[in-house]
Amino acid sequence: MQSLPDTSLSILNTILQWVAIASMALGLLAAIGSVLVGGEIGRRQERAQIEAERKIAELQPKPLKDRILTYLNALNPQILELAKTGQRKFQVQIMTDAQVADLQRLCEEDSKRQFVVWTPTTNIMIGTGGSGTQGGIRFAITDELLK
Repeated sequence: MQSLPDTSLSILNTILQWVAIASMALGLLAAIGSVLVGGEIGRRQERAQIEAERKIAELQPKPLKDRILTYLNALNPQILELAKTGQRKFQVQIMTDAQVADLQRLCEEDSKRQFVVWTPTTNIMIGTGGSGTQGGIRFAITDELLK
């Protein structure tokens, strides 16, 4: 058998060393990638958990006071602004039947008249509009609603 010349052994040894270095570098990159991917998965799971908790909170029944404030603000934001200046009695003239019914339902739910009091009069009927019959209603809000 013939032996390889020293220069051939030296070149082969250098090549094997570079292959070993490249293998270690690839292993290190794979480990770093795994940590990064694992971290991203963890962040995704955390975001999903936060979103799930937010949705659960949205599904919880809201206190009556919060629902009345939300309703009045959606009906007309000026109602609450005027209430802050001392006005407590309101007559909203342009409302759909559904809006009138919603306010009446909230007033009935507030049986102790703690927040809002519907004045039981004949609703002010205006006529028909694009979303059904339109009318109005008289109501008063209490100081307690604004606290």
